Amino acid sequence: MGELTKTIIKNVLMLVRLVLQQLACLKNKKSEINANPKDTKDYPGGVWTLPPTLSQGEKDRQRFLTIGESDVCDGLRLRMTLKFIKPKAP
Repeated sequence: MGELTKTIIKNVLMLVRLVLQQLACLKNKKSEINANPKDTKDYPGGVWTLPPTLSQGEKDRQRFLTIGESDVCDGLRLRMTLKFIKPKAP
């Protein structure tokens, strides 16, 4: 992934958060709900080594399936779980 692509993705994620904050749908909180403690982030093919892509084919397939999906892609947190809270009536 190129630097321009990384910058664009960061900006899009920041824009999504800002829009939702303006709509009062998102509190300014972060969570590690998508974190994967088994992910050491040092695989030969990067994030694509892990499921669902499994870019290494059958090589160490079971090991990578056991680890599961990564929570980052080239250093970017791409997975986002949003929690919507209905505002209280005035």
